[in-house]
Amino acid sequence: MEVEDMIRTVPELASDFLSFEQLGGGLCNKTFRVLTSQKAYVLRINSKQNEYLNLTRHSEIEVMKKAHFEGFSPKVIAGDCPEQFVVTEFIEGRMLEKDDLEDMNIKSMIMQRLKLIHGMEGQDRQCTPYDLIHGYLKGADSFKVKRPDGLNKILNRVEKIA
Repeated sequence: MEVEDMIRTVPELASDFLSFEQLGGGLCNKTFRVLTSQKAYVLRINSKQNEYLNLTRHSEIEVMKKAHFEGFSPKVIAGDCPEQFVVTEFIEGRMLEKDDLEDMNIKSMIMQRLKLIHGMEGQDRQCTPYDLIHGYLKGADSFKVKRPDGLNKILNRVEKIA
């Protein structure tokens, strides 16, 4: 499904659609700023990483809605097909930079919000660094990527640390 097709399925976007532009910053998903005559929105097209990273997009939508209710996440506009795409309100801002993380107020706010998010009901995904390593390996295996020499030795060490 093309971006324009997705936009047409969401009434808030389709009724007075003006334009869209791709946003940077995503690692796997594609994100677009969608402009209407009234507002700006974000359309996030989810990649195939869901399967191998154990992402449950439905629970993610529920957590996003709860985070919005708590006042620190944009409102979910369309989340009926979260495996494919999600639409939220656009919030003007900027990406954090490395130097921002030296500010204890910013660091503290990030830690507080992450604790809130990970403690919310409906957030049932395990997300440790070890789970991510195994998830990415599962994804690489599904694409038939050859594992580098010495990886098993590193994985054995990871298991001991875990």
